[in-house]
Amino acid sequence: QSYQSLDGRLKLAVQPQSQRLHVGETLQMECGAVGRPVPRYQWHKNGVPILNATKRKLIIPLVKQDHHGRYRCEISGSTERMWTNEVDVVIDDIYAIEGVSCELFLNSLPEQLYGECLIKVHFFTDLSSAVCLIYSFINKSSI
Repeated sequence: QSYQSLDGRLKLAVQPQSQRLHVGETLQMECGAVGRPVPRYQWHKNGVPILNATKRKLIIPLVKQDHHGRYRCEISGSTERMWTNEVDVVIDDIYAIEGVSCELFLNSLPEQLYGECLIKVHFFTDLSSAVCLIYSFINKSSI
């Protein structure tokens, strides 16, 4: 959907919002402006243009830790350029539990929660305690 402003100058209409996601979820952000000609868009992450991110909506399915960062949208017209606010995207994926057996931890999860999660468990031991790292790919919920 395209909008036109009456005087042709760019006017910012939609700002992106900060987000906190888990690995595997979908990042969706939107920016928008009105003006003549129809505004052009370029998304940036940590100050660097994102390749092929030239639409109002930025959609990244199956996010990874690499997607963590500060995002903003550059909006340009024929003679103008403006920026949205810079927003934080935080990607969570690691849970560390020290001094607790992984088996005990997994057995304590509610059955319906455990059934909705894909959990990969890695065991590490140091001198005195075990650390259980659980990478959770959770659909709209957290442990």
